[in-house]
Amino acid sequence: MAGTLTFGERNPDLELVRRTTAHGFLLRDGRLACVAIGYEHLIYDVPGGAVDGEETHHQALVREFLEETGLEVTPGRFITDVRQYVVNRNDPRQQYLNHAHFFEVNLMDVRPGAKIEDDHELIWLEPLEIIKRIRNDGYAWAITKWLRAYAG
Repeated sequence: MAGTLTFGERNPDLELVRRTTAHGFLLRDGRLACVAIGYEHLIYDVPGGAVDGEETHHQALVREFLEETGLEVTPGRFITDVRQYVVNRNDPRQQYLNHAHFFEVNLMDVRPGAKIEDDHELIWLEPLEIIKRIRNDGYAWAITKWLRAYAG
């Protein structure tokens, strides 16, 4: 059995920060919940982020989804995990090695006041469109795996 796939390359000139992340796939009317991050040069991603402290993957996923989108979700089926090298957009002297875990999620409630990340905008994209736009190849691979195995 193969191990977790790793995408991107290590830049030895940058400080390496290892972190665990959790992300969710929410499909509505054939479109996937995504976030456009930034104000001018947008970065596209699926909602989710770092697991903080003693949080579980599920707790981090619910918190991050709510903070980024204002959508309250519950985690469902685990899809896959990948490792992804990515330069920290807030500190270009650091490179993350994200161990990213992906889950299907179910929408429970819409709570716009709970969204606290001003530079994140909820958008709904057709899965092929987010696969083309998403910044991380490993995340695009995870979406593709989910579509092929579960969303069809």
